[in-house]
Amino acid sequence: MKTVFSIILLLSFISCGSKYDDSLLEGKWKTVEWIKLDNNQLLTNQMDFVFDNNGRYSLDYGSATEKGKFWISGEYLHTIEDERAEKKVRIINLTTDSLVFEMNRAGYLEKVSLLKM
Repeated sequence: MKTVFSIILLLSFISCGSKYDDSLLEGKWKTVEWIKLDNNQLLTNQMDFVFDNNGRYSLDYGSATEKGKFWISGEYLHTIEDERAEKKVRIINLTTDSLVFEMNRAGYLEKVSLLKM
C-alpha cells in the first residue's frame, strides 16, 4: 500500500511539471507566421515578444503594447498583463531559436510561429 501511494505521489509531481524550460524564452522574438487554422488564412498582424529572466514579458502589437508576468506550466505558456486577466496558449514547439504556439482568439484557433532575434 505504501509503495502504491509513493508511485501515485511521484506521478502527480511529474505531471505538474513543465514540459518546456522557460529559460529558453529569454530574449526577443519576432513573429514570422500567423495562421487562422480553420481556413489557413495568413494573418499579417504583429505580435513580437521580449521575455526576461525575471518572469516578465513585453508584447508589441505594432499599434499597442502590453507588459506583465509569464510562466510555463505543462504545455502552456501563461501570461498575465499587469492588472489584467490571465491568458494561456498551448506551446507546440519551443527550442533555443523558435517558438510555435496555438491560441484561441475570438473563438478561432490560430497558430503563431516566432523566431528568436
